[in-house]
Amino acid sequence: MSKSAKVTIDYSGKAPEVVIIHAGNTFITGKWEFVDYNVPFWYLYWNSSPGGRVVTGSGEIELTPDKLLLIPPHTTFSTFKTTDFHHLYIHFNVEEYFGKVRRQVIELDAVPFLPLLQAEYTDSSRRGLRDQALIYAALLSIPQEIFLAENAVSMDVRIQKAVNLISKMTGNFPTVAELSRLCGMCERNFYQIFKQEIGVSPSHYMRNIRLEVSRRLLTVTTLPISEIAVQCGFANRYHYSKAFKILYGVSPAAFRRIGMISQENKN
Repeated sequence: MSKSAKVTIDYSGKAPEVVIIHAGNTFITGKWEFVDYNVPFWYLYWNSSPGGRVVTGSGEIELTPDKLLLIPPHTTFSTFKTTDFHHLYIHFNVEEYFGKVRRQVIELDAVPFLPLLQAEYTDSSRRGLRDQALIYAALLSIPQEIFLAENAVSMDVRIQKAVNLISKMTGNFPTVAELSRLCGMCERNFYQIFKQEIGVSPSHYMRNIRLEVSRRLLTVTTLPISEIAVQCGFANRYHYSKAFKILYGVSPAAFRRIGMISQENKN
């Protein structure tokens, strides 16, 4: 290169937008038993003490302080615990580039992240910045081989349409028959391909989403629990509370109360 040659550096790269849905750092003493869980957002898990397990089709992962776990959207997994443990979790969405990540649990070495993982802030804005920084650092650490090839598709386009429709709903969830019609498929074929692609049945998947939506409503609104139940497609508060407790280990009322206490303590 001649001495007069100019080098142009492009600083116009735009970071993908990250939206945090839930985040917290808690001590798990009760039930931590999700069976065949599958939702349309990312999980980031780190346990500062052992005791938690994540199970996928490829095996069982023990959550220890030296591991940071990333679980991409539509990855089916189960959890259980052998003893009480400290648990940091962030549920988040990120823009399309990371839609090319394979649907598998990603284990990362937690050591490089420890300054962020162990940082404690009483101010909610600084906690939010810490969580955002942690997500970006973890996403940057995903090995290239975890990404699909440029021309590969991560999911059957009809099933992708179905999960996109479901993820945008906040109430009035369709039946499996209605959803299959919206995707231009017969119900039987839709059911088979959906389960093959996602790992759980359409009804199981929608139940997970309905309960996740309800959990969000319990956190950010003051709607009566009976109204949340109906809005999320449950016959009444009793059926809703029963399904919620089976999945999360506490009743909707207890979950809302715990969240309020936690928020008061942070403030």
